[in-house]
Amino acid sequence: MPDVRQNIKIDRAHRVGRKRDSRRKPRAIVPKFNFFPDREKIRRNARKLKGTRIGISEQFPEEIEKVRQKLYPEMRRAKAEKQRQTFYQ
Repeated sequence: MPDVRQNIKIDRAHRVGRKRDSRRKPRAIVPKFNFFPDREKIRRNARKLKGTRIGISEQFPEEIEKVRQKLYPEMRRAKAEKQRQTFYQ
C-alpha cells in the first residue's frame, strides 16, 4: 500500500473535548475528508493500529449511538454463539 499520508485529502479537522494530561488517552480528532474513498481507505487500515494508543471509529448522531449501545449486548451474544452480527439502520 502506498504511503497514505501523502495521498489523503482532508477538508478540515477539529479536536473534541478538553485538553488532558499526557497519561490519559489523547483527545479525539474529527476529520472531514474531501473524498469518500479516502475515508474508506482509512477505515480499512484501522485494524493495523490495534495495540497502539490510536483508534479509528465512525462518528454517529447521539440518537443512533444510544440505539447502538442498547444493541451491543445482543451483538456480543451472537458473536459468542458464532452467529453473523450486523447493525441495520
